[in-house]
Amino acid sequence: MKTILLLLFSITTLIGFSQDKIVKKTGEEIFCQITKINLDSIFYVLPQKDPIQIIYSLERSKVKSYHFNVSKPVKSEPKEFDYANPNYTTNSEESNTVAPPTGLNRFSIGLSGGFSYLLVRLDDEDQSGLKSYYKELKTGYHFSGDVFYYLHGEFGLGLMCSNFRTSNSAEIYIEYPNGAIRTGLLNDNISTLFIGPAVSAQFLPTGSSNPFVINASLGYFGYDNDGYLIDPIKMTGSTVGLAIDFGYNIKLDKNLFLSLDMGFVFGSLSEADIEYNGVKERVKFPEGQQENMSRFDVSIGLKFGK
Repeated sequence: MKTILLLLFSITTLIGFSQDKIVKKTGEEIFCQITKINLDSIFYVLPQKDPIQIIYSLERSKVKSYHFNVSKPVKSEPKEFDYANPNYTTNSEESNTVAPPTGLNRFSIGLSGGFSYLLVRLDDEDQSGLKSYYKELKTGYHFSGDVFYYLHGEFGLGLMCSNFRTSNSAEIYIEYPNGAIRTGLLNDNISTLFIGPAVSAQFLPTGSSNPFVINASLGYFGYDNDGYLIDPIKMTGSTVGLAIDFGYNIKLDKNLFLSLDMGFVFGSLSEADIEYNGVKERVKFPEGQQENMSRFDVSIGLKFGK
């Protein structure tokens, strides 16, 4: 460890010393007061009984973590520091990798689930009497997963995926031009799948171990509706979708976090394959009448980070 001494002369003794802790990669703990942190070094002072206050600096590459306002009694000095030699070093191995701030992980994997709401707008002039049916169909649930590797502590690359489901059913009748009437089941059983490469950014508030996270992904967005319009009907299609998540991770244990998330998935179908009464055809939707699959999600889950 290369430690640089800067002498700061004061006319009074240090009163009311605020206690922080620095943990080195060698396992040594330094109890001190952290005065400044930059990209390369951590600056700190030790409790002194003489009128000379000494400011030390420690390279971030040798720091495993640092903590504010710890309760353990303050030590007067790091046990390996030599006052007579400002260039004192230890035999510990040096690392060229700068450790991320406490609470940020190099790798994370998460699973979550929760409530979803489709953003499709219903026709206010719908005279079919099925507006309440489609309104109920807008609410559903989802399961999501993601995995990320953070290249520089705050910014990472990875993969996001989510599966949304909703369903509803009602008894209907159809009147044909010749006057014939058929009654039967109207049923929608909708499932969508999003999966794609993603980018992530995590931010750690000062003095906290609970990071905020923003994820974004552009990828495959598939649609499947296996239902009934008196007779079985199936509709499938896919498009490019955009997913954005905003999360807050609460640390439960060393490598375990409770994730609270909200987000959006955007996408709409301009064409789809529809199979009805044994006939399958590709249907292109008119402009402004595309099948809107966009939704809003609120979820809770667990993340493992290391």
